[in-house]
Amino acid sequence: MDPLRWSLLSIAVVYFGAGLHKVVQGPFWEWATVENLSRTIVMRNALEDIFGGIGPNLVQYPSIILLAAIGTLVIELGFVVAVLGRLPITPFVLGIFVFQLGVGLTMGIFFFDIYPFLLLFFAWDSFVSATESENQLDVVYDDHSLFCARTLTLFKVLDVRDSLTMYGQRDMPERYRESVNVESAVYVFSDGEVYRGYFAFRELLNHFGIISWIGRVMSLSPVAIAGERLYEFISRRTRRDFD
Repeated sequence: MDPLRWSLLSIAVVYFGAGLHKVVQGPFWEWATVENLSRTIVMRNALEDIFGGIGPNLVQYPSIILLAAIGTLVIELGFVVAVLGRLPITPFVLGIFVFQLGVGLTMGIFFFDIYPFLLLFFAWDSFVSATESENQLDVVYDDHSLFCARTLTLFKVLDVRDSLTMYGQRDMPERYRESVNVESAVYVFSDGEVYRGYFAFRELLNHFGIISWIGRVMSLSPVAIAGERLYEFISRRTRRDFD
């Protein structure tokens, strides 16, 4: 078991202990009631001035309170089972995220350190895949430029659908050789269109939904004018690193 999974297991054991306490000491059929959880929320808000007053308003909806109580037990007791059984943990990670946020908003108890830790276990590849365009892009670049190769690394990492095909100057198809000058710019070929330099990177950014907002900003006229000049400036000073 790798260190990250050991860390996840330690967190799961902590939550399991909290859930087990509710089951044994509650007991659970008394703890997981609308009356008990509503009373806890109201008492907590009476003791402290919690911003927003979400808790007292929420107790007016018994079905939500009951769902929260049952969901708490399922998450706290089931998380460790999912980790040990190597089952999908994304539902539990999302559940704990929502659970901790709910506790913070209704009772004013925030554990800010748990949020960045849980983010490590989100299925980011699934999210990126769901937002990635289905279009196939051919990218032609100067593989003698270290700066260029490193810049394209981000897109290689994000390309979980294998929708990008990267070609260096040595292995590019013959159909591209007469129309590109890789020593001066990166080229992107998409649906018969050719994009060069600054606009090639704009198309790459637009290809991935998670960062497409940057591409939309790059399309703005003032940004594009400045961006083209900046690209050419950087390109002239970083090309042919391996010559």
